[in-house]
Amino acid sequence: MKDKEPNPTFITVVWVFLTVCIIAGTFTAVLATVGKIPGDSVDPLEKFYENAGAFAYITVMVLPLILYMEFKFIMTLLCCHASAKSSIHLKLLEGTAMPVCFCREAFRVWQTVLIYCVPIALMYLPIFYLCLTSGAGPIYIIILFFMGFFMAYDLTLVLYVLFYKIKDKMDYISIDHHVYYLTLYKKPYANTSKKAAKENI
Repeated sequence: MKDKEPNPTFITVVWVFLTVCIIAGTFTAVLATVGKIPGDSVDPLEKFYENAGAFAYITVMVLPLILYMEFKFIMTLLCCHASAKSSIHLKLLEGTAMPVCFCREAFRVWQTVLIYCVPIALMYLPIFYLCLTSGAGPIYIIILFFMGFFMAYDLTLVLYVLFYKIKDKMDYISIDHHVYYLTLYKKPYANTSKKAAKENI
């Protein structure tokens, strides 16, 4: 077992860099594509905005973050051995006030990567699609800017996990305080599932 506390300043640098890459890269791709696709740009949610008014804009701004956290919860649940009630918690991280999905279990590296990368993909692709079809609509650019911080935050963790996998060759990793405090394991930890308990009898 080995504890890791990455440098907070360097974490912030990587986080900001990834955020800029996500936003700038998407915006550049959208601007380069808009106008080259046959037909006029049409917002798929145009009718929703017309019928719901201001409520629609509030929903579109808040819903992505809720869905993003739900995706992370579901992915964590799929990899978790213990019950979700005792192991998985949605909370605000101390120090940064960022919403995180906290789990006390240690996961294999590939499980950790999936837990964080799948929600990023599921959230990014619809935002990119809406930016593209709406002709770089301002509301979706704002959503991209807003969600870019959260996706880059988790992507920073993924990069650190892969870095430690290569450097320390660990088998399991426990995310104790998001990217700020990690615990690495080279040997399988005790499986607390009922199935494992029966096999040990």
